[in-house]
Amino acid sequence: MGASPGSSSGQGPRTAPYDTAAAADSDNRDRIRLRFQHLGIPNLHGRIRALRELLLHAPPSGVAGILGYTPGPAQAIAVEAGVTWKHYGAGDHSRSCSRSCPVCLRLCPPPGRTRVRRARVWVALPMRGSTPSGDACPMATTTKSALPAEDEPRRSSTVSTDGTRIGWVTRGRGEPLMLVHGGGADHTRLEPFANLLSDRFAVHLVDRRGRGMSGDKDTYDIELEYDDIASVVEAIGERLTLLGHSYGGPIAIGAATRTDAIARVIAYEGWPSLSGSPPSYEIGDAAERIQALLDSDDRDGAVTLVFRDLVGLGEAQLAEMRKQPSWQARLAAATTLPRELRTDPTIQMAPADLAAIAAPVLLVIGSQNESALRPGADQLCSHLRDARVHVLAGQGHMAFDTAPDLLATAITAFVEATTPRVGR
Repeated sequence: MGASPGSSSGQGPRTAPYDTAAAADSDNRDRIRLRFQHLGIPNLHGRIRALRELLLHAPPSGVAGILGYTPGPAQAIAVEAGVTWKHYGAGDHSRSCSRSCPVCLRLCPPPGRTRVRRARVWVALPMRGSTPSGDACPMATTTKSALPAEDEPRRSSTVSTDGTRIGWVTRGRGEPLMLVHGGGADHTRLEPFANLLSDRFAVHLVDRRGRGMSGDKDTYDIELEYDDIASVVEAIGERLTLLGHSYGGPIAIGAATRTDAIARVIAYEGWPSLSGSPPSYEIGDAAERIQALLDSDDRDGAVTLVFRDLVGLGEAQLAEMRKQPSWQARLAAATTLPRELRTDPTIQMAPADLAAIAAPVLLVIGSQNESALRPGADQLCSHLRDARVHVLAGQGHMAFDTAPDLLATAITAFVEATTPRVGR
């Protein structure tokens, strides 16, 4: 984790005065915030200054242990360094860092030369296993074996209210945006769309319970999923925009009743009905037919039944879906289909719970489905404090695939329109 200050023959280690002004400038504060975010440590208001001061005065061995490095390498580095991180704020690190300083994580200048800002580097050291010793602690944990580069996907996880571990991956840099996928899929379904957004947003792609990076329980209730997403949002530690697609839509709205860390909600063709409403549609015996296919180990048949018989896709569209990388993820998540099919038509929310959501809400509808979905969307908006409907011209349920730029523009416009301006 650290490098020893430079020395010459017959001289002890030398250090330069720590430049507190440089450490306090906004650029360094942002770097500290980003590093803690990459490590999965929540960044809440008022916490960064305290964390910075703690790190600057802590023994290297203590910091290494906190960050999860194995005892052997951490202790060896600590013995060589022998001082706190504070002494590495400025000066010569050339004796053992070979121009790269693992403490400040930037390139170091030769002795006697002014430090120049250059590309930052990450230093890889052996780390302990990514899973904590117990699941009682809700703090997010990273699952990489080494510190990641800022532009690489970062995997993290946290523990939900019922002890289930929920995982997500983060791509890009910028304002935080979380995407919650629909039924019969995992986070990979939205990866191409996340890549499109990654220059503007830090996109968090969550795996809902029962698939991918996330665990599951024997019993299921959609309100557990509200808690899951709220737990991830709070573990990220920044107020963010939450977008849910299809079955993920009502989950996003439900999560907004659990935490005030959600700055705004976008639900794309998926939201709850009002309490006391009849089921939004009938599924007949579809859940039983899907379960029978799963019992006979025919996952492909189960997923095909959903998209052919319930969604209404033709054989050509199904053939295209099978070519997508997310098809294998759909097969892996097929066991969640029966429970979600039974739940989806009955998802409801009380008007009082809707009225308690302070975050602005955007309900997105494809124009191909407007006649069927607009009445329910308008009814929901009438019970929300700040809500609106946006129609995607010429689109249906899959604008992530058919018109990603159009959907991305709608998202960005909503975020910008609901972001407070300085002096407002």
